[in-house]
Amino acid sequence: AFSLVLTPIRDGQNRKLGSVVEWLDTTRELELKTAEEARLAADRRAAAENARIRSALDVCTTNVMIADEDHCIIYTN
Repeated sequence: AFSLVLTPIRDGQNRKLGSVVEWLDTTRELELKTAEEARLAADRRAAAENARIRSALDVCTTNVMIADEDHCIIYTN
């Protein structure tokens, strides 16, 4: 992707003599933006899944305890 900037060149009487054309390659910025949007979408999906699981565990009639790999309790109902 590219960004284009056209700047007119004028003389002392404000007559247009020509233009300066600048091209800016925005490919990298577009790739970064797309990757960030994908990461945010994945984060939203994970948060929604976590909320569904937490909601289900909160109404569970049996006691549930979840620990992480270091044996630290991360959830109890």
